[in-house]
Amino acid sequence: MKHFGSWLGLLGLLFIGRQPAAGQLCSELRSEILQIIVNETDIRPEDTPGYAVGVVAGDSTCFFGFGSARKDSTLPLRPDHVFEIGGLTTLFTAALLRILESEGTMPLDSPLNHFLPPEWHNPNTGALSLRRFLMHTSGLPRLPEGIGKTQRHENDPFADYPPESLGRWFASFEPPEEDPPYSYSHVNYALLELAAEHATGRPFESLMEEKLFRPLGMEDTGFTLRPEQRARLLPGYDKGAQPTPPWQFRSFRGALGLKSTAEDLLRFLQILMGVKPHPLTPLLQTLDDDSVETGMRNHTFAGLGWHIIQVRGRFRVWALSGATGGHRAYLACVPQTKTGVLVFANAPHGLDGLGFLTLRLLNHGWRRKALK
Repeated sequence: MKHFGSWLGLLGLLFIGRQPAAGQLCSELRSEILQIIVNETDIRPEDTPGYAVGVVAGDSTCFFGFGSARKDSTLPLRPDHVFEIGGLTTLFTAALLRILESEGTMPLDSPLNHFLPPEWHNPNTGALSLRRFLMHTSGLPRLPEGIGKTQRHENDPFADYPPESLGRWFASFEPPEEDPPYSYSHVNYALLELAAEHATGRPFESLMEEKLFRPLGMEDTGFTLRPEQRARLLPGYDKGAQPTPPWQFRSFRGALGLKSTAEDLLRFLQILMGVKPHPLTPLLQTLDDDSVETGMRNHTFAGLGWHIIQVRGRFRVWALSGATGGHRAYLACVPQTKTGVLVFANAPHGLDGLGFLTLRLLNHGWRRKALK
C-alpha cells in the first residue's frame, strides 16, 4: 500500500457532506475513496499539501478533504474554499456561447472573423466557425508564438499579454492547409472571449455573471474575487512545493481564468444533470450534442467544452481537467446515472486518476443502471 501511514494521519481531516440524508452514503464513500487513494493512485503528501473530493449521487452530495489547506498547518479544506480551476473555465465559456447562440447573438456555425474587430480579422481562416474553436479543431497552437517574450514574472504567463497582442497575432496566423484534427488550444477560448465581448459590447466578466453564474446561484465563481472570497482562496504550491501566487490575466480569462468552490461546482453538476431542474438545464445538456474524435485514446471525443469518454458502450462520461501554476481541478459526470465527481488540489500535480476512479466507484464498476 502506497503512503498508508501518511493517509491514516489524514482521516481526522476528512469531512462529510452537510445534508443529513447523505450522511450514510458519505460515511460509506469515505473509506472506499481512501482505499482508492492508498491502493490505486500515486498521490504523495509531500507533493500536494491538500486536496478535496466532491461527489454527487442523485440528490445527495458529499465533500471530503485530505491534507491541509496550507503547507505545514492543520487547517482543513472546506467546501467553500476557493480554488483556481484553470482549464475547467472552457466549460463555462462554451455554455456562455450556447446561451448567446440561443439569443441569436452568436450562431455557432458563423465564422469567428464576423465577431472580431476588422483589424483582427484573419483572411486565411476564411469561414472557420465558432464551433470549430469550441471543439479545438481550428488548427491553432496551444499558445500564440512569442507570448513568453512579454512575461515579466515567473509562473504568471498571461499577466502581461494584452488582448491587442492576441488579436494582432491571430490576424497574421497561417492555418494548416489540410483540415486540422483535434488539438487542444488555450488560444481557441481566448479568442472566443474576445469575440463575445465584441459581439455584445459587454465585458466578458459581466456576461458570465449575468447570463450564467447569477442564474445558476454560483455565488463564489468568477474572475475577480471580493475581499472575503480572497480570504478563502487557498494558497497554491508549484511542482517544487514552493508557494506561488494566483495567476493574473490581461487575456486568456475565457480559457483559464475562473476561480470557484466545491459547493458551486457540485451545484452546477446537479443542475446540469437535472437533479435540480433549472431553466438552463436543457441548454447545458446540449454541450454533448456535437463531438469529434480526439485521437488521444480509444473512445474519447471532444464536445463543446467537455471531453466525452465512451465507457463499455453504455455510458458517456463527461470530463474535463484544468491546472494553473499552483492549483489543479477535475470535473466529471455521468448524466445517465446522475453521478458526478470533482477533485481540487492546491498543487498542479495530476489527480485526474482519482476523479475517474471515484466516478467508477459511484457507478459500481460501470455496472450501475441508467436512470430514466
